[in-house]
Amino acid sequence: MIESLAIENLRGIRRLNVDGLTDVNIFIGRNGAGKSTILEAIYLASTLFNERDLLRGESKLDYIVKRRTGRGSWQSSRDVLWYAKNTSENITIALKFRTGNTLKFKVRYEPPFSKTPLLLEVSEEVARKAGITLTSRPMYVWRDKLVEELEGRTIRILPYDYYSVVSILEKEATYLRRVVFLNSRLCASDVEQRVWRRLLDRRLDRVVVDLVREEYEPNAEGISYKPSGDGFVLSILLPHTSVEIDGLGDGARMAVFYASLLALLSDTGVLIEDPEIHQHLGGLVTLLKFTLKMAKEKKLQLFITTHSLELVKIARELTSKYGLDLRVLYVERDHETGLVDVRALERVDLEVLEKLGLDPRLLHIL
Repeated sequence: MIESLAIENLRGIRRLNVDGLTDVNIFIGRNGAGKSTILEAIYLASTLFNERDLLRGESKLDYIVKRRTGRGSWQSSRDVLWYAKNTSENITIALKFRTGNTLKFKVRYEPPFSKTPLLLEVSEEVARKAGITLTSRPMYVWRDKLVEELEGRTIRILPYDYYSVVSILEKEATYLRRVVFLNSRLCASDVEQRVWRRLLDRRLDRVVVDLVREEYEPNAEGISYKPSGDGFVLSILLPHTSVEIDGLGDGARMAVFYASLLALLSDTGVLIEDPEIHQHLGGLVTLLKFTLKMAKEKKLQLFITTHSLELVKIARELTSKYGLDLRVLYVERDHETGLVDVRALERVDLEVLEKLGLDPRLLHIL
């Protein structure tokens, strides 16, 4: 589990530090505060251990650029991720885990890092455990090598065993390797092609059907592949017909997508961007109930951005029910300096604001 996070020079964030992260972390704040960038920082760090997106089947680096620009790739448009597009300064991301290890990542823009930009600094403690003596120059994990940074843009590949370092960080590497990013841009083909077969192999389709019955389609009998054109599509089986997943309402469709992936995951972080989109209040309750139940059973750490006070209130009650710790974090960015302040809103703070008739989403103007 990640306990704290520090970011420098990523998108609109010049500098951000947040401590005390727990089982369920909900980020609220105005548009442009940096909420989604916090999710992107964890997602970006995960590329060192798994370059491909589990759900979308593409490079995570390409996806993180395309979701911001709508086009291009990491190679052609990566400068959009640098603060003020100042690519002469490195993006840095530090993740402190409950194991006590802190992973410090550096993202470099220039060659030879243009294709694989992440470097993981090897700490003194990890080097000692691996039987390696550090010099005055920092040592990094890069690709499947250990390297030392020289002057300028050059690096030197070191003769040490890469696996001797990575094996010491196996718990952290496993957590990051499995990280997924869920948002409203998911599409049926992603789930059909990369998720559902694995779900069926473990008969976890049953838990997804239960979710559908609870809120979206009470008469659902199951979910199955259905021939369509040259391939197959997922369909909800009803007593007298079947309905393609893409033919469902937006809320039901997204709930199926989210639930399908959540049912497969374990021991990792799940990044969820604005899950209230397309959801009726009843659907939001059902989706959050499922998500938090999976988090408890499968040891998932949740990072959720939202503009919905209803989501915060629902999560507050459900986390108590499932024995999960919750932190609601208000994110505020100074648009002149790019410095981001993250403040924890305790339960009593939210209750006082509600009694005063004040909306915590508007703290920047109170």
